[in-house]
Amino acid sequence: MASTPQRAPFVVRLVHQFALHKYHFYIIAGMGTVLMLGTLFAGLTGANRFNMELTETRGIDIVAARAMEANVPSIFADRRHIVNALFVKRAWFWNTMAILLLACTVERASDGLRGEKALGIVPRRVTSWQTIFRMKSYWRWAIATLGWIFFTQWCFGPSISERVLVATGAACIVNAVPVDSALCYKRMRVSHATHTDIFLRIPPPMQEKLGSQTILARWHGGHDVSGHTFILVLGTVLLLEQLIPYLPYLLPSASRFRRSIPRALYANKDIARPTLSPS
Repeated sequence: MASTPQRAPFVVRLVHQFALHKYHFYIIAGMGTVLMLGTLFAGLTGANRFNMELTETRGIDIVAARAMEANVPSIFADRRHIVNALFVKRAWFWNTMAILLLACTVERASDGLRGEKALGIVPRRVTSWQTIFRMKSYWRWAIATLGWIFFTQWCFGPSISERVLVATGAACIVNAVPVDSALCYKRMRVSHATHTDIFLRIPPPMQEKLGSQTILARWHGGHDVSGHTFILVLGTVLLLEQLIPYLPYLLPSASRFRRSIPRALYANKDIARPTLSPS
């Protein structure tokens, strides 16, 4: 009896994990549109005027700034509001939790074997399709976290955002008194007891108001790249990338967008577990 011809197995190449695909241009266009509309809305309505004035006042008159903080015009302008304090300022923690939750609960997802049941040969280290998805998730998170650290915390010295501030003319000041930039780089607080020489340069009436209070050295001037905007955009893009395998099913009517996603990236719950290669 003649045997049924078998199709030759093929090797799954885990490439193009970080390649630029057509759907990335949709994400870039969407995020750019949201940012432009938000900036336009803030400029036309003056929604951000209070915080701009507060930032300016903090550098030259900390007493007046603290009085302004006690009279915030709305909860949306209040930096102490729970949405800002708990979620925005800790956005990377919540992003990390979301990535871990998705990676730990994901069903089997195809990566180049859609429709090729039980014929794929993958490296021995890949024991399931969950492993493929999780590897991508963890690598993306690690790269994005490194970018977040470089931009906001440290980049072989000052962070990128601080380098942009200095390059565009920012100066480190304490209550309108120019001080050494190291105080701003280290985010140091100064007081009459710790930095008497600085306080002696502050006008006497202001010294009386300050008393024994501590003041945080701040950058004044220059172009301040919004750290809130940066981390929210970065986190949104990272989470969207995690959802890409499922968006073709969640958005079946968006045919043009679906066509921009390679079929090899589609999630496939029914795909059989592939054969492992001996090497």
